[in-house]
Amino acid sequence: MADIMRLADGAIVEKLNRELDKITQNIVDKNTDPKKERKITLTLSFKPNENRDFVVTKIQTKTTLATEMGVETQVLVSKDNEGQLYLNEVKQQSMFSKSGGDKVLNIR
Repeated sequence: MADIMRLADGAIVEKLNRELDKITQNIVDKNTDPKKERKITLTLSFKPNENRDFVVTKIQTKTTLATEMGVETQVLVSKDNEGQLYLNEVKQQSMFSKSGGDKVLNIR
């Protein structure tokens, strides 16, 4: 009986370990949702020839990761007298800031 873990010189184990590394990096990434499920799907395909004495075997992995969470901000759109458009990001000023800081940041 064949040992599936030794198939293709251990390619299954190598592929699974590589995908597990991707999942681990995704889990510790603070920009992803910690509650989302991650998955590894292993697919083994077997395609025999007409004589059924030779089989092409394909090993594939697919990983489903949590996507990065979005970031939200407010942007003011304005136009000067000459028609030039400007985008300005609105920043919340801290009540405790001694420097005051700008409330609007020109991003264009």
